[in-house]
Amino acid sequence: MKQPFILYLLFMGLTLSQLGWAYDRGDLRQLKKTGSCVVCDLSHAKLRGANLKGADLTGANLQEAYLSDADLTDSNLTDASLLGAHLGEKHYFMFGEWSGYDAGAILRGANLTNANLKGAYLFGANLSGANLKGADLSGVDLSGADLSGVDLSGKDLSDLSLSRADLIHTNLTGAILTGANLTGADLTGAILEGADTTNASLSTKSFMGANLTAIDLSNEKLMNANLNKAILTNANLTGADLTGANLSRANLSEADLTDATLWWAQLNGTDLTQAILTNADLRWAQLNRVDLTGATLQEAKLTNAVLTETIFCNTTMPDGTINDKDCPY
Repeated sequence: MKQPFILYLLFMGLTLSQLGWAYDRGDLRQLKKTGSCVVCDLSHAKLRGANLKGADLTGANLQEAYLSDADLTDSNLTDASLLGAHLGEKHYFMFGEWSGYDAGAILRGANLTNANLKGAYLFGANLSGANLKGADLSGVDLSGADLSGVDLSGKDLSDLSLSRADLIHTNLTGAILTGANLTGADLTGAILEGADTTNASLSTKSFMGANLTAIDLSNEKLMNANLNKAILTNANLTGADLTGANLSRANLSEADLTDATLWWAQLNGTDLTQAILTNADLRWAQLNRVDLTGATLQEAKLTNAVLTETIFCNTTMPDGTINDKDCPY
C-alpha cells in the first residue's frame, strides 16, 4: 500500500514544480551572486529587504514573491510576472502587540513595461518615475503608494484603491478611474484630462494645479477641496458640492456649474468666462477679481457673495438681465 502513496507524492511534487509554485534555488543563487537573473523562476522567493538596485529581471517569474522593503530602484522588470507579489508595507504583531514593520518596496525609476502586476500588493510602495507602459494593474492595491511623475495615461484603474496615494504630476490622461478610491490622494499638478471618474471617490487631499480639462465631476462631493490654480476648462460640475472649496486662480472657462453648491468657496482671481452657473449657490463665496465675461448666472444665489473688482461683460445676471458694465466697448 505504501508504493502507490509514494508514487502519488512524487507525482504531486513534479506537478507543483511544473506549475512554478516554488522558486528555483539555482536562479536564486544567481540573483544573489550577480544581482540579475533574466527569465528566472523566483516565484514565492523570500527577498525581503534585498538590494536589487539596477537588477535585470527581464521576464522573471516573481509570482507571489515577498519583496517588502526591497530596493528595486532602476531595475528592469520588463515582461516580468509579479502576479500576487507582496511589495507593500507590512506590520508584524505578536500576542496582539506591534512588534515590527517592513516598508514598501522601492521601485523608483524601475522599468515595468508589460509586467503582470495583477493582484499585487503595493501598499506604500515607491513607484515614482517608474515605467508602467503595458503593465497589468488589475486588482492591485496602490493605497499610500508613491506614483508621482508616473505615466498612467489610458490605464484601466477601475475599482482600484489609490487612497492616500501620491499622484503629484502623475499623467492620468484618459485613464479609466471608474469606481476607484482616491480618498486622501494628492493630485497636485496631475493631468486628468479626459479621465473617466464615474463613481470614483474623489475626496482627495489636493487637486492644486491639476489639469482637469473636460472632466466629469457632476454631483461629486468636493467640500473644502483644494483646486487652487486647477484647469477645469469645459469641466462638468453640475450638481457638485464645492462648499468651502479653494478655486482661487482656477480656470473654469466654459465649465458647467449648473446647480452646483459653492457656499463659502474661494474663487478669487478665477476665470469663469463663458461658464454656466445657472441656479448655482454662491452665497458667501469670495469672487474678487473674477472674470465673468459671457458667463450665465441665471437664478444663481449671490447673497453675501463678495464681488470686489469682478468683471461683468455680456454676463447674464440672476434676474436674466445682461450686465455689460466692464466691456471694453
